[in-house]
Amino acid sequence: MSKLLLPLLLLLASSANSAELYLDLNLASSHAKSGYYENGKKIPYNERNLGLGLTYSYHENLDFKVGFYENSYEKTSIYAGAQPHINLLNDNRLTLEGGLRFGVVSGYEEEDNAGIEIVGGLNVIILPTIRIGYDSVFLNIGYLPGAVATFQLQFKIQ
Repeated sequence: MSKLLLPLLLLLASSANSAELYLDLNLASSHAKSGYYENGKKIPYNERNLGLGLTYSYHENLDFKVGFYENSYEKTSIYAGAQPHINLLNDNRLTLEGGLRFGVVSGYEEEDNAGIEIVGGLNVIILPTIRIGYDSVFLNIGYLPGAVATFQLQFKIQ
């Protein structure tokens, strides 16, 4: 699936005149719990979730995202989704947005998913988000209540 999404995203971005394209650096997470149990042993979550992604701004209030990262269980996760958002503040250089990311992500097992449904081996995810930016650099913060906060840096490249 990811082999098809990335070229499609790049094609869409290159064909749109007013399109904006962003490079996403997936960085870290912070969990509500200190770890999980595997075979009776408590294992701390990996909170260094490095990876890359692309965001295509289809419309001023709708983005599409694809990418990968090392998840909290030290497995590679691949994600794709849409993110509608509202501008709370946009004064030429300073940006504040609130949104909701809908999508799918791989690399999690049923007991690992913090209540997120698994469909066809993929986790279906809904993630509330905040985006704070200055000029062409942004910080994306996602939050699953009672489970995890995620952190991603984003750079405008087109």
